[in-house]
Amino acid sequence: MRIEFLPWETDLFNQKCGKLVDISLGDPFDTEDYAFLYVKIPFGKEAVATRLCRRNFLFIETAVILVRFCHSISFRFNTAVQISEAHRCHSDALADIAENALTLSRFHKDPKIDHATAAGSRRQWVINAYSRPDMHVLAATLDDKPTGFLILKQDDKEAKVDLIAISKPARKQGIGRALMAEVIKIVKGKSIYATTQIINHAALQFYQKIGFVVTDGYYSFHWHKD
Repeated sequence: MRIEFLPWETDLFNQKCGKLVDISLGDPFDTEDYAFLYVKIPFGKEAVATRLCRRNFLFIETAVILVRFCHSISFRFNTAVQISEAHRCHSDALADIAENALTLSRFHKDPKIDHATAAGSRRQWVINAYSRPDMHVLAATLDDKPTGFLILKQDDKEAKVDLIAISKPARKQGIGRALMAEVIKIVKGKSIYATTQIINHAALQFYQKIGFVVTDGYYSFHWHKD
């Protein structure tokens, strides 16, 4: 077992945060000087998950990983939606959407994290994405009004939907599909991965209807020092 330092969470909580990696059932357990720890346990390693629960880790969520192998746009989408690279002028509007629309994050589900901090985490993630070279932020506008966004990560082999959100009043208008259609064009044949919580039925249906299939999953746990 080893602990990776998490700078983003450390800034968010104003205390030292880390992520447990390379965990096996027989590993010794030492939290060192961390105040918060995060860990993902893959499906199939439930014995390790049980061990964490016995060590005062909070079970937070079950998440599934989906993948889309089809390289063509095989679904309908709203062509009236304008998709463009998000510029700094969009940042506040898109951060507002993230703060109000994304309410099922692992931070929201942790009873030891207050709602303001959880909501602020979604807002800050969007703002930070603008300065990260590995992230590509797409903005969706309808009738000249920002209505959603998608943060895309990709390397030479594959792409990942890092975060996607549609403003609540603008849902069910094909905006998410329009964003995904643009992603398919950008990645040029790469497989596209996405992750969502197993209880987020709306997100699961959205991905499956546009060609994604569930390929794996994991359990998330948090540990707090106090």
